[in-house]
Amino acid sequence: MNKKILCAISGGVDSSVAALILKQKRFDVIGVFMNFWNENEKNNKCCSIESARIARIVAQKLKIKLYSLNYKELFRKKVVSYYIRGCENGQTPNPCVVCNREIKFGRLLGVARDLECSKLATGHYAQIVKNNHNFRLLRGIDKKKDQSYFLWQIPSSSLSSIEFPIGSMRKSEVRKTAKKFKLPTYNKKDSQGLCFVGKSNIKFLAKHVQKLLEPGNVVDKNNNIIGRHQGLALYTIGQRAGFSVTNDKWRKQKSDVPPLYVMKLETKKNNLVVGEDKDTFSRSMIVSNLNWLAPPQTGLLAQIRYQYLAVKCTLSKVNQNKIRVNFLKPQRAVTPGQSCVFYHQDRLLGGGIIKDED
Repeated sequence: MNKKILCAISGGVDSSVAALILKQKRFDVIGVFMNFWNENEKNNKCCSIESARIARIVAQKLKIKLYSLNYKELFRKKVVSYYIRGCENGQTPNPCVVCNREIKFGRLLGVARDLECSKLATGHYAQIVKNNHNFRLLRGIDKKKDQSYFLWQIPSSSLSSIEFPIGSMRKSEVRKTAKKFKLPTYNKKDSQGLCFVGKSNIKFLAKHVQKLLEPGNVVDKNNNIIGRHQGLALYTIGQRAGFSVTNDKWRKQKSDVPPLYVMKLETKKNNLVVGEDKDTFSRSMIVSNLNWLAPPQTGLLAQIRYQYLAVKCTLSKVNQNKIRVNFLKPQRAVTPGQSCVFYHQDRLLGGGIIKDED
């Protein structure tokens, strides 16, 4: 059996322990640190100079070789551009899904094969199990850290070449293991948010999508202008809208003006569409760009945001690569651009991108 394996090491505790476990299983581990694009290298949460330094210390501690790969331009073209395009269209895109498809389990998996490694390993909280001759992608044991939601675009044919060493561990166990073996990452804070955005998403969008910070009209679901907003970038679907109602005629039609919530971002008109909380619930949605790792089956669950509860649903076909997802119970804040990921119990079956129905 080929025991040579490529392991992505980011300088965080998860990837460090993943490499440690592989060493304990007597794999011939080759470490790789990936450099991604960021306008300000100091703010890069996952591949800063400090993260690279810690990754080298981990590799030395574990006595494995560590290589550094420059994926800055590829990351900018495939991941950052995807995010910007989605924001320009009033969506809330999920660039981590694209990063996993194009880079971590795309380009990097190719590197593993070029190096004649049996598999590529990462520190994701997910599991791949073999059932007869088939490989299944499951949620991680630690439900609070489960990252399977971001992995739905991995081709099913690649699952046999991927290893998730910490998928069967809880985060607390991962940190205890790192501390026990004196890895410098044992108490390192988890990175949160988008790695390339920096401290402020507003500043990032102000530079790359300036129109999203231009003032515009707030309209109700009947297209009545009821106020002004200070830029669509300040709002997300489902949030309570922070603005003053300036339309006195509209106000007088309401015996009591209820709290208003964001229903939609109309980027072409620069309108912010708002309604009551009940208006933010949907009984169905359209999903496209589908990728199935296994056929859909009865008892299907749909998860429409990371760490949201997966809920019961049924599917109906719209065309070859577009379906309608019908919820058994209406869901709040269905957001175009986000991923809808399908599960049967804890098994990930596939996913797609939530579309605006207009």
